Amino acid sequence: MSEAVKPARDRARHALSYVRSVFDRYPEDDVLSAIDELDGEASAKVAFGFESAVESLREVVLPKMREGGR
Repeated sequence: MSEAVKPARDRARHALSYVRSVFDRYPEDDVLSAIDELDGEASAKVAFGFESAVESLREVVLPKMREGGR
């Protein structure tokens, strides 16, 4: 793995670990209810973050994994 890739991998690992820990600690409905209670700008920021992660996985990571036979 190149040195340039390691920071991205570390950042992704940290983000994924944090999201997992939140959903392990709190019921999904509680997390989603808290998002519902945010003002428009904050709610949009949260939604954009989750949507960006899904898009990255769907369009970049999963195709790369399929190329490698995973």
